[in-house]
Amino acid sequence: MTDDTPSSLPECFICTESEPRPLKSACLCTDRYIHTECFVKMLKTQKGEPKCSVCGALYEDVGWRTKRVPQFISPCGFVVLLACTAIALCGCAVNTVMVVPRLKRPHTMVVVVVSVIMFLGMASSLGCIWLTVQQRGWRAVWASRVREEKVIVLGAMRLPKRTTPVEIELGELATIDVIQ
Repeated sequence: MTDDTPSSLPECFICTESEPRPLKSACLCTDRYIHTECFVKMLKTQKGEPKCSVCGALYEDVGWRTKRVPQFISPCGFVVLLACTAIALCGCAVNTVMVVPRLKRPHTMVVVVVSVIMFLGMASSLGCIWLTVQQRGWRAVWASRVREEKVIVLGAMRLPKRTTPVEIELGELATIDVIQ
């Protein structure tokens, strides 16, 4: 029969709360418990490999994955938008040139104004593309299309090595790698 009094319940070593009931830590410490939410927050603040700050052991079944997130508001997105604008204006210009001979009355002034506006739009779009590429370079513009983000993966990874603490002379703590 288990004793569920408040003093016997394990508490999370990060937030020191007992509710909801924390789980046993995935490191080599024998008496540490932690909530999943607290564990994820702690891992997000950690740099490098996910390991215990007390015993130094790598956490079992914890890893990092890289997630690629598309960036629409970026130099690459700007260049794509301007290229699409230039292509659309080019299509409009071709359509205008093909429709003008079929008009019953000549609308030369309207056609000239529309053609100048389309030409200026195409020229400014291509000019902005050129300036963006000149300032940043093709590689930087292309690289700006995605952003890499590290994501914590719990319970889905199996690490090939685990660090085991070993007691040595004078009470110092050393670690050795043991292949599981």
